Amino acid sequence: MAWFGGKAGSVTRDGITLGPNGFQVDRQWSADEFRMLQARVEAQRSHGYYQNIAITDRAGQTITTPGTHLTSGVMPLLERFGFPKRLDGKSVLDIGCNAGFYSLSSWVRGARRVAGLDQQPHYIAQALMVRDMLGLPATAVEFRVADGHDLSPDSEHFDFVINTGVVYHLQNPMDFLCKVRSITNETM
Repeated sequence: MAWFGGKAGSVTRDGITLGPNGFQVDRQWSADEFRMLQARVEAQRSHGYYQNIAITDRAGQTITTPGTHLTSGVMPLLERFGFPKRLDGKSVLDIGCNAGFYSLSSWVRGARRVAGLDQQPHYIAQALMVRDMLGLPATAVEFRVADGHDLSPDSEHFDFVINTGVVYHLQNPMDFLCKVRSITNETM
């Protein structure tokens, strides 16, 4: 995979580029670091992956989570349906964040605060791993095990709320959507 920083359709923040082929970090992993990252991805395999997230270093070495949901090329498609190209200064909540692709993409697109929730601990472990692979501090994107059903009007409010792949799993989707709306300042 070639270096794609600066190409049309890509956005960069603090040395991390989100482009058509996934994430690119503006540094080169050593051979030992690359092997260690591959081992971390492999260690999570027994829990199962859903999101297929590619991270490439400056030398073109790529680590990919072996999920079935391809994230490469998905952002331009979502933009056609209203997903913002820029989230500068916005707060973002990603409910059902899985391995964190949309949370991390929101941060690269300029969000000032991003939180990702998933009720599955192994997905949160994967999201934390991907965040670490990108070299982001814990303060950049917060991931935690939580259930969207626990949201209430007293919960923290967010400007932009993502809940991809959640609603069709719910017994009472309208209750969930009302709760999400109660904490959404702008768009859900």
